[in-house]
Amino acid sequence: MSGRSGNKVAGNATTMRVARRRWLVQAGALVSTAALPFRIPVAVAQAQSTLNALPRVALIIGNSKYIEAPLRNPGNDAKGIAGELQKMGFQVNLKLDAGRSEMIEAIRGFGAELGKKKGVGMFYYAGHGAQLAWKNYLIPVDAVIDRIEDMQTKTVELNSLLEGLIKAQNPMNVIILDACRDNPFGNKVHSQQKGLSQFDAPPGSLLAYATSPGNTAADGEGTNGLYTENLLRELKVPEAKIEDVFKRVRLNVRRKSEGQQIPWESTSLEQDFYFLPPAQLKKLTAEEAEKLFEEQLGTWERVKASKDLAPIEDYIRKYPSGNFSELAQFRLDKLLAEKEVVAAEAERQKQAKLAEERRIAENKRLADEKRLEEEKKLALEKRLAEERRLAEEQKIADQKRLAALTEEKRIAEEARLAQDRKLAEERRVAEEKKLAEEIRGTEEKRVAHARMIAQANAEIVKPVQPASIEANPYTKGNARIDTQFKIGDSYSYREIDLYTKIETRNFVNRITQITEDQVIFGDGRFVTDFFGNQIKTPNGWTYTGAQFFIAEYAIGKKWSTRFKVEQQIRTSETEIEFKVVAREKITVPAGTFDAFRIEGAGWSRTSLGESNSNNPKYWIAPGIRRPVASETYRRTSGGKVLSYERQELTAYLQQ
Repeated sequence: MSGRSGNKVAGNATTMRVARRRWLVQAGALVSTAALPFRIPVAVAQAQSTLNALPRVALIIGNSKYIEAPLRNPGNDAKGIAGELQKMGFQVNLKLDAGRSEMIEAIRGFGAELGKKKGVGMFYYAGHGAQLAWKNYLIPVDAVIDRIEDMQTKTVELNSLLEGLIKAQNPMNVIILDACRDNPFGNKVHSQQKGLSQFDAPPGSLLAYATSPGNTAADGEGTNGLYTENLLRELKVPEAKIEDVFKRVRLNVRRKSEGQQIPWESTSLEQDFYFLPPAQLKKLTAEEAEKLFEEQLGTWERVKASKDLAPIEDYIRKYPSGNFSELAQFRLDKLLAEKEVVAAEAERQKQAKLAEERRIAENKRLADEKRLEEEKKLALEKRLAEERRLAEEQKIADQKRLAALTEEKRIAEEARLAQDRKLAEERRVAEEKKLAEEIRGTEEKRVAHARMIAQANAEIVKPVQPASIEANPYTKGNARIDTQFKIGDSYSYREIDLYTKIETRNFVNRITQITEDQVIFGDGRFVTDFFGNQIKTPNGWTYTGAQFFIAEYAIGKKWSTRFKVEQQIRTSETEIEFKVVAREKITVPAGTFDAFRIEGAGWSRTSLGESNSNNPKYWIAPGIRRPVASETYRRTSGGKVLSYERQELTAYLQQ
């Protein structure tokens, strides 16, 4: 699955090839033959048919009437789900606005009924939920939570349900939690983490959250919550596999909430289950499978470069588990991110324009106020000057008229006029002081208003962050692949023949160019997408739509790929089913990594009629943009081993 470029390991290559050829000949004689392409065994098909024919038992709880933080829709959600499940043959126990004792008793009875009937179990809960110390708690309507520790004694721990289901030993369970509404305790208690904690699904089960762990879900504006509204719609789609139901729900909720709410699932299911199964479960014939593949491929080739969201969404809705669904989801993520960037920039420019308009208006207002104050000041000074002039004229007139008066009257009159002047001056000083105070107050208001505008413009809405799962003992976590490749990043590998244990070669993949949707290594003969899926290899092969590698890994996740390879003298088709089977420490020359192990099983067939099994395995470590190790095991339909090789990361440089 890595590019074949680099130098041969020094040593006696001829001896190595002879030893390997001898080993393969011996191994080929011992391996039983198998016709290709592979068919699902009759026993597996019968098991799937039996699973969908088993008794169906459901416990539905909807809690709305909380004392301190009532909700609008959980009761409607629960009744809606119960009604649909009854139509699908489920034996339904519906509990509305249940207290703690009633919930505990109902959960015990649910586990006992499944243990007796060994059927398919369905648990649905809508209402308040919370997490504490990585455990999830469903909150009864009679719970009075005065402190966070009260959750352990006044709520219902999700583990009590899971333990009952494990004890029942029934073949399959579905647990749906629409329990991530915000503010479950009113104003008295504040949980350290929002929403629910991440759990890995127990064996034979699917665990579905209304939103990603650590985040909250919308209660909804209509009759139902946003999540259940879409779940009710998708449950009614005939012949839809259960994983496809939840993938369509996730797409719809994400788009309706504009990315604020993204449902999440953990699965360990091994068989297909249908809420509305087809009349007859059967494996597609080779012709039907080929027709479906060509249909998917043609559709994907038409829409994969689209800049419009609609055709990508339509592809995901039509083929939620298709051969290119992971690539389509990544394309959708990229388009949504670009749309968010454009919208954010438009909003920033809008706010900047509004701020500038407010600034201009404020400056004009302040200028007008200052002009008015200046006019008042000038008018006052003019009035005072006029008063002084008139007073002076009056004084002169009085002096002329009273020249004959005695010196005593003259002195008294001068004193009176002096007092008048003093009072006038005091009035003038007081008026000027008042005017200065008004101007200063106006300036302070302007500065405060400008500061408020600057602070509002500086605020940035922070995206909702998922809860950390580093210390969570109930999950192996999940990892989204880092696709931020940089020119100059390099990855060095060694290749080992696992039969002879001989190192056959080593090579370096160094990024020299990055386009909108391709990562180009070296001289351009090795090209991948941003997941690391091959598009072109140094030996001249070109790949159409391979999705070996995907965007996000979690224990139990499954996906399929089917793609074409154009070679020099022939073409080939490959189909592989992948599953994330473990998270484990792996040591390679580049170091020790905490990685997800992914295993695949499938086949390849060439235009020359050759066919072989194809069972790859690889390890992906969070933060490392290329696989830290991979293994290839291929053999012909006659049992001859074609390759059994391992590639290990020996060094890497990421900028």
